Amino acid sequence: MRCGGDSGGRDGKKSSSFGVNYGNRFIPEDWMGTKDSFYKDVQPQGSEPHGPARLCLADLSKTQFCDRMLSWLNKKIVEEDFQRMQSLGVGIVRVPTGYWNWVTFPDGTTPNGPDRKRMLTLQSLPLKAYIPYFDRIFEYAAKYKIRVMLDLHGAPGSQNGEMHSGLATSSPHFDTKWNMTKATEAIENMAKYASTKLEKDSVYGIQVLNEPNNYPDKQKSHKFLEEYYTNAIVVIRKYLPKSVPVIVFEWTFNFPLWKDNYFGDYTTYGKVLWDTHVYHTDSFSTLVKAENAYTWDLNAIVTFNDKQKCQQDGGVIVGEWSLAGPSFDAKTNQAFATWLVKSFDECCEGCLFWNFDAPIAEWSFTGSADKFGIDWAKISKNSIIERASTRESSSGWELVQDCKDEMKGNIGCAKTGKKQKKTASSCKLL
Repeated sequence: MRCGGDSGGRDGKKSSSFGVNYGNRFIPEDWMGTKDSFYKDVQPQGSEPHGPARLCLADLSKTQFCDRMLSWLNKKIVEEDFQRMQSLGVGIVRVPTGYWNWVTFPDGTTPNGPDRKRMLTLQSLPLKAYIPYFDRIFEYAAKYKIRVMLDLHGAPGSQNGEMHSGLATSSPHFDTKWNMTKATEAIENMAKYASTKLEKDSVYGIQVLNEPNNYPDKQKSHKFLEEYYTNAIVVIRKYLPKSVPVIVFEWTFNFPLWKDNYFGDYTTYGKVLWDTHVYHTDSFSTLVKAENAYTWDLNAIVTFNDKQKCQQDGGVIVGEWSLAGPSFDAKTNQAFATWLVKSFDECCEGCLFWNFDAPIAEWSFTGSADKFGIDWAKISKNSIIERASTRESSSGWELVQDCKDEMKGNIGCAKTGKKQKKTASSCKLL
């Protein structure tokens, strides 16, 4: 039996659950068309936990960082992007940011971790230097009736050791008291800033962490996240009303670690959503095989969504997904995109594509629209209409349930925890 109704808030407003990521802005990524521009003449200084050396923001010198960062933001944050988002049906834009955009450190100090010199690079600019670019995002979002989700994509010490945290390093080092304290401070400043944008109705919510991963002790890591998420939610509620979502993160394979209705006390926590990311980047030969790869994740999502929203106004949102993996033709990609959006919308509170733009069409919201003729606005509109009809007439997401027994064992990278996203091989850069 499904719990709850639509994804509207307690104030009765129905908000769009379809959106896109505006990544590669505050944290430029090495595979997204930056090697010959932002990262020109920069060499990688560290390796990710399970991969080769990767370029990351911390690899710039302080001079390069100061010279390039603001001009990059000025070039990459433009009104035309938001106009295009609106035309493609976007209701939410997720903006990945780093802790260095929101919090300062005492002179000469950094987060805990072994890469002190590289972390000092991330702290090269004053916080006030970034404000005009956040203001620009909220101005454009309000103009085109889009709501902004601010996301702490890079945490102090790195929450996963991966380049998209701003620091590629052999192991993550977020899990210390000092790093938690500074991350919570960053979240507080983020919430304080977002509170100044409430009047224009352009604030969707605050995400307190992105993709924690690669910790050897899963239980210890889980305890740390319990404490950090609780602290972050409480501090956000000092500035933002309970109807504004706070978004926490967990992988589908770790859902069982959390008790039902974990943040179910609305009086204390308000609306809490659980972000998860689903990628299957194998080269599936048929649409059916590609769809089947998502079955385990969809079952996990629909179950966890129900368990986390019965007593509060929350649930699960798929904050990142893409069409990457198969090399389908335009017609098949149109069908694949339609099926994925409908599937995510049926079993949770919606989905946000990664990314708005990228050099590979399957990773690009605009690129897939242009190359494959995908009508994102029509897909999202039809999905919302069908979702409302389904919730009135059905008690579950039947397609996933029918496939559950058949697909045991075919659970892909999301089940094993082996992340394939944004590597050089999966992005076909080598």
